[in-house]
Amino acid sequence: MRGKKKVWYGTYRVDERNADGEIVRRQKSIRLGTLAELPTKNAARKKLVESMGAPQEGAIITFKQLSERWTKAEGPTMKVSTLNHYQNALKANLLPTFGERDVKRITREEIQLFLVKQATSYSHSSLRSMRVVLSLILGWGANSQYLERNPCVRIRLPKVAGGRRVTRTVLTAEQVSALVSKLEEPYATLVLFLCSTGLRIGEAVAVKWSDVESDVLHVTHRIYDGDEGEVKSKAAVRSLPLDLNLLERMRKLGNSEYVFCSRVGTPINPGNGMKRYVHPVAKELGIELGGWHDFRHTLTTTLRRSGVHPVTVSGVLGHSKVDLAMNVYDRATMDDFRAPLGIFAVELLANVSKMASVA
Repeated sequence: MRGKKKVWYGTYRVDERNADGEIVRRQKSIRLGTLAELPTKNAARKKLVESMGAPQEGAIITFKQLSERWTKAEGPTMKVSTLNHYQNALKANLLPTFGERDVKRITREEIQLFLVKQATSYSHSSLRSMRVVLSLILGWGANSQYLERNPCVRIRLPKVAGGRRVTRTVLTAEQVSALVSKLEEPYATLVLFLCSTGLRIGEAVAVKWSDVESDVLHVTHRIYDGDEGEVKSKAAVRSLPLDLNLLERMRKLGNSEYVFCSRVGTPINPGNGMKRYVHPVAKELGIELGGWHDFRHTLTTTLRRSGVHPVTVSGVLGHSKVDLAMNVYDRATMDDFRAPLGIFAVELLANVSKMASVA
């Protein structure tokens, strides 16, 4: 405390960049308030701590430090799975490049070149995740006045990208039957269940017998990275009818809490199940299988070809947008093209033949 008016002052150290671009540590002194405003030493100390946490002009904050503050502030507002996805991209790709960089000095050019370099090894989906996380953190930093503006706004992704691309397969009824006949339980019934309901694999392995009421399945939770929690969105909370033959087959799996479980009664591990059981059988049968999502794609395409209304398809899949199923999960195939093109071709060639005979 100084002066006749009894004013509290505080001192602290801050890292700054000098004219030569070098980082130097300087001591700062700030006015905290009068004794009337801060009647105790603890109140003054608390004010100093709050002031030190706020962005100070000239102070350096690295991208790593900013990301930690963003995670602490914004993390609790996100789903655990969403935050984990962001954290994975952050640790694997962003921190190694931008971690020690002063956020005020990260430029659009630097970000664009970073994505170009990453495109040689990663898919468009991975690049999109990197851009999203980078933009979220820098945007939050700009709104919190840690930097002037978000340099990631309107950054475009490279047109050409590498990385592993998953090819989705729409299976025929014969292929599904062949898989089921060769798979051991509970994977055989799980494949039938996925093809019949369109559940995401995390939702399927989380199904408990308490979720089944008569012949109706209530989907309210999922398992992600071994942890059970809420489903992906409000739209994913849904109730679906179960085929009675499928339900009977499910009951034969046992009386454990979870329908699809290991020998000790815990939910099966989707990664291990695909790697150890489903993929080897698919390979033996000559079926190219991208993963569990192929069965969800299979149902989507089958429903669309059967003329089921998009609103119904969206409801079955638990999508918040009606067109999402068609844009993401459904793809037109050669068989879809053959019939409509064939109709016009037959009519066109018939007219050409008539004209030729008249001539």
